[in-house]
Amino acid sequence: MGAQILLIATLDTKETEAAYLKQLLEAKDVQVIVMDTGVLAAPRKITPAISREEVALAGGMDIDTLVATGNKGKCIDVMIKGAQAIAKKMFAAGEFDGVISFGGAQGTNIGTAVMKNLPFGVPKLMVSTVASGTATFGPFVGTKDVLMMHSVVDVQGTNSLITRIFENAAAAICGMVKNNSGQIKDCKGKKAVALSMLGTTTPGALRAQKLLEAEGYEVIAFHQNGTGGIAMEDLIGEGFFCGVLDLNLHEIADRLVGG
Repeated sequence: MGAQILLIATLDTKETEAAYLKQLLEAKDVQVIVMDTGVLAAPRKITPAISREEVALAGGMDIDTLVATGNKGKCIDVMIKGAQAIAKKMFAAGEFDGVISFGGAQGTNIGTAVMKNLPFGVPKLMVSTVASGTATFGPFVGTKDVLMMHSVVDVQGTNSLITRIFENAAAAICGMVKNNSGQIKDCKGKKAVALSMLGTTTPGALRAQKLLEAEGYEVIAFHQNGTGGIAMEDLIGEGFFCGVLDLNLHEIADRLVGG
């Protein structure tokens, strides 16, 4: 079986655009699995592999009850929870190799929430209207390797500008997926040590790196700038390291006393 890509889209408002992106992906010889995270209505042109009803149920509510709440925030939260659960189970079963999504603030919120719930190294691409300007990227990217692509124009219809963006996005995710075979497993197979460092500890960190490498370890450094330590902890949890040398502890104080 060839490469498989999970396409996450709110088909109640973005069905035409999702159909176009799916066509572009399939033209590059990948299998596309569509997950519908829309709430308000079922799609008319696309039959998703994972329906909005399935996503809502996985999130803890049936779709009719969810719609009846009239609470947009609640709807988004339930669909995020369901999409995360389904995608995580599918990836563990080897059912897709990478994930792509697109949209405005709501679509970006849902799509990136699923991406952040997947392991490091899995290709993740979000085409977003809010990937620029004064928008805060922290909630969308977190400490994960999510690639954000600015749509420049609104994702509405298949005009000559957004289709060019989609063409680039399709080429990018397909290239990442086809280049990624086996590499995540290879990363975990190495004797790797996580090393925290910042300007004041750089001389000591470099000395430690030299000593560790002489013993056959791969040293992976994290810049403790507010997110580096969190990213290091996430990857420790994913099992990438056999040891940790944490030279910079100031992020602990920052969190405890607001530094």
